[in-house]
Amino acid sequence: MLNAIGLDNDGIDHFIRTPPSLLENAPTAVVGNIAGKTKTEFITMAEQIGKTDGLAGLELNLSCPNVAGGTDFATDPDVTHRIVAGVRKVCRCRSSPS
Repeated sequence: MLNAIGLDNDGIDHFIRTPPSLLENAPTAVVGNIAGKTKTEFITMAEQIGKTDGLAGLELNLSCPNVAGGTDFATDPDVTHRIVAGVRKVCRCRSSPS
């Protein structure tokens, strides 16, 4: 079994500044990933990253057992539902500009 995590990154602001052509011309669909410590953090980041052209989808890191507090959200269906519903209201990921 391979357990690979890629939590180390340059941050959401750096990703948002990525030239759209890099994402749009990728030979596959590009899916972003966000992790937050609160419902508000997830929704705020989803709103920011959801404006990025070329992003086909967004993965919510709600259940990462490799970090402290990483499973807090996914163990509660009501909290998970509220986070996902909030993210869906603000994030309109799309594979090309509209």
